[in-house]
Amino acid sequence: MTNGRKRLLSWGQNLAICLLTVSALVLIGQSSLYMGFDAFVLAKDEGQPEGGRLGELVGVQSNMTAGPLRLLVQNSAGRYGVQYDREAMEALFHQKLGSLLREALTGLEASAPISEEVWRGAFLPGKTFIYYEFFHGLPLGEAASVLGGGRDGNLREEVAKRFCILEEGEGLALLYQNQRDGLYYRASQSGSSLRSLEEQIDQVSPNGAVFAFELPELYAALDPYQVILPTAPQLPVYEGKNPLEGINQEAWEDLLRSLAFNPRAVSTYESADGQVIRDGLDTLRVAQNGQLNFTAGSLSNPRYPVGESPFAGVRQILASVLAGQSGEGDLTFWGMSPGGEGEITITCWYALSGAPVLLTPHGYAARFVVKEGCVAEYTITLRAYTATQEQAAALPEVQASAAVSALHQTGSELIFCYSDAGDALRVLPNWLAY
Repeated sequence: MTNGRKRLLSWGQNLAICLLTVSALVLIGQSSLYMGFDAFVLAKDEGQPEGGRLGELVGVQSNMTAGPLRLLVQNSAGRYGVQYDREAMEALFHQKLGSLLREALTGLEASAPISEEVWRGAFLPGKTFIYYEFFHGLPLGEAASVLGGGRDGNLREEVAKRFCILEEGEGLALLYQNQRDGLYYRASQSGSSLRSLEEQIDQVSPNGAVFAFELPELYAALDPYQVILPTAPQLPVYEGKNPLEGINQEAWEDLLRSLAFNPRAVSTYESADGQVIRDGLDTLRVAQNGQLNFTAGSLSNPRYPVGESPFAGVRQILASVLAGQSGEGDLTFWGMSPGGEGEITITCWYALSGAPVLLTPHGYAARFVVKEGCVAEYTITLRAYTATQEQAAALPEVQASAAVSALHQTGSELIFCYSDAGDALRVLPNWLAY
């Protein structure tokens, strides 16, 4: 190629990028692109008793197993990716590939650091792999139980949201990125019986999914492991409401029972923004906006014991209170953060059509603090969602990437999410860059 032609090609590429940036900024001015992530670090059972400890209640069963935000698989036919698609994720992860990751995470004994080059090498053409990316990091020591069961491992200080199961020769390897140090690791399992990947994903048809780092000329401004599909997301607009608005006495008593409070034995008084319920040393505050705040006065006789499985205990509480309350909203995205002296914080987010919902002001739908084998405090925001016929199309990633670059947010991860301020009927999705 001549020097003149090279200069012409370079000039053409720069012009294309410039036009993408301008068009992206115009479109963002018409819609919005959320920048930053600082603010976001149940029906009555007829056989239910009149309140008491959680262990005495008949819990409503609900599927609240944690699921990934993105999933990408590569077999001999090519690549297939899924994100922001509840039905597709249900079919691929919850019914099939979730058990593979859970098995891989069961009984983790140790890990060894690897280079980013080795990590990226797992995604080369010809490799067979499954890539899982979660909305929030999971402590490896508890990740198996969060995903629905399995023996916890020893890697309790490491937190990851990106995992790769890679076929190597006649065996499989589990790779992950540790969020604590940003480095990459290969984990070893004790007595793993993982089967061949190819036979698990041989019926998956390619759809052209790629990572951002594989097309740097288009997506250099994005996180290198951003998953890009051939078409931008298009999701329904939802209606959101506070299910406690206009609640009658019978429903109010059902709510208290679902939270292990006996409505006939508690002391209740009005506050500036709702009601305060006292039962012994425990306090439950129910705000007018649908937010529930619980504080245990003592941990010696806990209202919410969780034993050795904090996640299972928290899930039981939420299954009880949210049954029949959240409408079409799911609780798919979970995070766990270990603290000092054995304290664990468990956080979960609503999901609509496979996309997370960020509630004002904190983002999460519920947050639990577990100490000494019981729940010491929690915050739950009750919201009910109903899909409308209206659809919201996302700005294509290539334009969003150009806009991110123009706004000097290089390296950002894009997440298509719903924003819910809690006071608007229409809940719409848009890109969040952070």
